[in-house]
Amino acid sequence: MRWYQLLRVAMIAEQEFSLFVGLNSAILKASCAIGLLDRYIRGRQLG
Repeated sequence: MRWYQLLRVAMIAEQEFSLFVGLNSAILKASCAIGLLDRYIRGRQLG
């Protein structure tokens, strides 16, 4: 494997990793928002 092929693989891996991290943070934010919404709805139901 030549160095430029290695570089390409590294760049692709970095893109995949950043996508994965972005997805993880999006999931975390979504679950946090759902938790807050759930609390709000339960609070409203209790009056």
